[in-house]
Amino acid sequence: MDVLGFPVTMPVWMPNDQWMTFLVNLGAWALVGLLVMVIVDRILHRIVKKTKTTVDDELFAIVRGPVIGLILLYGLVLSFGQLDINESAEGLAAWLYKIVLAVALMWVGWSIYKKVILPLIAHGTMKKSKGLERSLIPVMESIGKIAMLFIGVMVFLGFLGVDPTVLVASFGLVGLVVAFAAQDTLANLFAGIHLLLDRPFRLDDIIVLEDGDYYEVKSVGMRSTRLFNTFRNTMVIFPNSVVAGGKIVNLSEPDPQYKLRIHIDVAYDSDIEKAKKIMLDVTMGVEHVLHEEGQTPLSKISDFKDSGIDMLLMFWVDHFDNQWGAAATVRQRMLEEFGKQGIEIPFPQVVIHKAEN
Repeated sequence: MDVLGFPVTMPVWMPNDQWMTFLVNLGAWALVGLLVMVIVDRILHRIVKKTKTTVDDELFAIVRGPVIGLILLYGLVLSFGQLDINESAEGLAAWLYKIVLAVALMWVGWSIYKKVILPLIAHGTMKKSKGLERSLIPVMESIGKIAMLFIGVMVFLGFLGVDPTVLVASFGLVGLVVAFAAQDTLANLFAGIHLLLDRPFRLDDIIVLEDGDYYEVKSVGMRSTRLFNTFRNTMVIFPNSVVAGGKIVNLSEPDPQYKLRIHIDVAYDSDIEKAKKIMLDVTMGVEHVLHEEGQTPLSKISDFKDSGIDMLLMFWVDHFDNQWGAAATVRQRMLEEFGKQGIEIPFPQVVIHKAEN
């Protein structure tokens, strides 16, 4: 009797027929699976427990069950060869084994991707851009599902004897047709990946787009970006290609402090030094205006206009949300002080000289 391919002499009391050979081979493969289980559980398990990282623990938990199951299934298929059955039944068993093998490989690959690779990506993303993993991980998970399904189909067809290169070429042709038919969708998809990888902003950041409105970043998906318009209290859904292709001003980076610029015209016959001093003095005591080293207010001449001298006042506020209140207070104080100190704010005017003749 052949057991696992080796000739074995069985006891005389044991019947030497095909069913007994089948059962003995099946039992032998079960012992092999049990031996592998013991080795994996008692030896490799101790090894991975001694390491500091949890990656090997996750890999161990993922592959343990499928490896043992595939050994037993492989032994079952080979044991069928000991029976006097027709070739179609034996081929069916081998075909079913290939299906199970392809599904098992796809499941192992997907489990490793989801439980090992994605957490590593999320961990690295959190270090660089806190909160971004909430948008990046769902996108990467969707891409992983599609990739694993494609690889699994290719592996299964390869087991069946189908040349995968022919199918890849066919899929490539179909992909070109789909790409032309869904250009906008693909553009938004790749723009979303670009936003997630390039990280021009993080979730909950305040950004200013080319329309001039202020938006709070809520999420970045595979097709669109959800932005909350803080001025109008509305949620706006932008295609990723629009956001990625336009100018983005991130007010939250590198910090929420904001530098304001206020222009005001004074008459040409005004005392410029007095005007500059007034402009600096009115910022004192205004809530949220900073006077720290490197962030002190500054006043200067900015330009010469037709009706007056353009004066510029620059100062910092502690948060961009406070820019409007601080600017309104400074403008009101400036108007009052200019009136008290005799600094004229000119209006547009044209002087006409009449000729003698």
